Amino acid sequence: MGTWGTGPFDNDQAGDFEDLLSGTDPSEREVLLRRTLSRPSADTIGDWEEAVAAAAVIAEQCPGGQRFSAPWRPPWYRPTPPLPLDLRPLAAAALVRIYNSETLAGSWSSTRLRDEWRINLARLHEALTEHSDQPQRQRGAHLGIPPQQAQPATSASGPRRR
Repeated sequence: MGTWGTGPFDNDQAGDFEDLLSGTDPSEREVLLRRTLSRPSADTIGDWEEAVAAAAVIAEQCPGGQRFSAPWRPPWYRPTPPLPLDLRPLAAAALVRIYNSETLAGSWSSTRLRDEWRINLARLHEALTEHSDQPQRQRGAHLGIPPQQAQPATSASGPRRR
């Protein structure tokens, strides 16, 4: 298992999830995404890597969300049909749990990588909530990232402790 950056698909676990999703019949992908995001104790690195990848797949269908697409897709990949809008708040809530987990934040090998990872989570969260009915102050405020920090972050190389 490995991690080569801070983006939603920059680790082996997310790649494996993308392969699983690709091999799942498109009509069944909603069930897989919902189950991945709804794990009650998603507190292990593997669980959160899959949940972040699932959130990115959902964000990909939001306006402007194409930037969250997996950088590669297997040849047999079939696009995910339009997903129900109620998956967006579920994905956003999973990202808040992940963002606020000190255990997961502490798994990064440097503060710089942890901060870039959190900025990427905030950008993903913003894409999921940007066109929701929630007031702006509720959408990203509880993540605790000042707006000037939530700029596009480049993927950074670096090992994460396992």
